[in-house]
Amino acid sequence: MKHILRKAASIILTGALLAVSATPLLASDHIEQGLSLDEAKAMALRNSKSYQQAKYDIDRAWVIRDDAKDNMSFEPQMPNDPFIAASFTNLLTADMRWQMSKKELQSVEDAIEVETVNLYMSVLQAEKAVKTAQKSFEAADWRMRATRAGYQVGTVSKSNLVSAEATVAEARAGLESARQNLTNAYEKFNTHLGINQHNRPNLTYKPQFEPIRSDNVDHEVAKALATSPALIQAQYQHDILKATRNAARPFNTGQIDINKANLAIGQVREGTDKAVRNLFYNIKALEEQYTGLTEALRRAEEELRVAQVMYEVGMITRTDFVSAEAVALRAEKNLFDLLCNHETLKKQFQKPWASRVGA
Repeated sequence: MKHILRKAASIILTGALLAVSATPLLASDHIEQGLSLDEAKAMALRNSKSYQQAKYDIDRAWVIRDDAKDNMSFEPQMPNDPFIAASFTNLLTADMRWQMSKKELQSVEDAIEVETVNLYMSVLQAEKAVKTAQKSFEAADWRMRATRAGYQVGTVSKSNLVSAEATVAEARAGLESARQNLTNAYEKFNTHLGINQHNRPNLTYKPQFEPIRSDNVDHEVAKALATSPALIQAQYQHDILKATRNAARPFNTGQIDINKANLAIGQVREGTDKAVRNLFYNIKALEEQYTGLTEALRRAEEELRVAQVMYEVGMITRTDFVSAEAVALRAEKNLFDLLCNHETLKKQFQKPWASRVGA
């Protein structure tokens, strides 16, 4: 019987160890197969120490608030009993600090979300840049081959050959730079999500063009000011200082601290106002470029279609066809960059207070 139990325990333990050891592999397989933007946001939150710290701060602030409530005495005391006044002030300030801690968590979460979108889009753009650079290098290489062949038979000058060789060297350098930028983009993204630096997640989200539905920047500023956790935190800090004014030591420092808190509120308001306006106009500028870039891509794709037909029937060379492919890819990249930048700016516009990153 004991032998059977030991064998069963061994099997269970082995299975548990295999399950634990397989977990990272399963997670790695999952992100290699596809990682959506929402999944990336969730992973970034789980990886963020600042986010975990902010949640602990809420728990701690609640314990302090609860303790202050328990210390409140509602039994009849002497008129204007200072103990009751102090107890009430402690409860009031503890409650406001608890409210502040919740706003801090929101700020951290928003900052992580904004940074996740930014890094996700950066990887997408870097991938597109590598594909474009590869085709540009291929086109330059074909052009150089044709130029070199012409030079050998005397139909092309030496200066044209040197120029073609320089173009190839420049395209090769551009390709290497694009590849390095992609590596850097993945490293930052992986660090943010807490995954292996060597992983190359397959990012499945594709940005779509959705203009912001507002032409009134003043309304957007007012909306941001009404919902900004940073501004609400600054206002709570001001209220706490007012509530504890009489306890300040030296006494005159209390009013000085209140004045500083008023100044901080003004700075947050001004910073939010400026951020919203800048983001609004930058987004609108991108939206004005969308039609032109879409039309440029349409023309490039049509020219590529014609070039392919002509190449298949022998009317143009491989060099000309690859050049048309490169032009179409550059037009596609220009539009894609706009879509990614527009997506990033829109997320910042939704949460203009999220300028720092929880890590």
